[in-house]
Amino acid sequence: MQFDEYLAQVVQQRLDNNPTPIFRLSQGPAPVAYNIQPDGSVRYVGTNYSSRNITWLDPALRPGYVANWNVTVEYQLNQTSLIKLFYSGSAGVHLIETWNINAFPTDFGAGNPALQNAAFANPQAYLPYP
Repeated sequence: MQFDEYLAQVVQQRLDNNPTPIFRLSQGPAPVAYNIQPDGSVRYVGTNYSSRNITWLDPALRPGYVANWNVTVEYQLNQTSLIKLFYSGSAGVHLIETWNINAFPTDFGAGNPALQNAAFANPQAYLPYP
């Protein structure tokens, strides 16, 4: 599992139309100061809480694999003619697919335009896990 609250990222990029480098390779980038809380966590700085996510995978999952196969049969009719029958197939077994469990159902607010408008105006409040 990855909890975004405990993931810190820093992006250093140049301002537009500024040709000077961000840092020289011989010096490396400038140190980054993180606002670390007494319990060791880093607070979420953004205001877009809907961008936060969590992923859970079943620990009993087995490794997935893809099988490919092909068969070719050729028969020479004469010196200038050949019949070729070719079959190719593939199959995936135990492949992982993820579902967003914190999404609106496809029929959310069906028949209730007022509820749909309210949900689209403030979607975070209407998600299953706000």
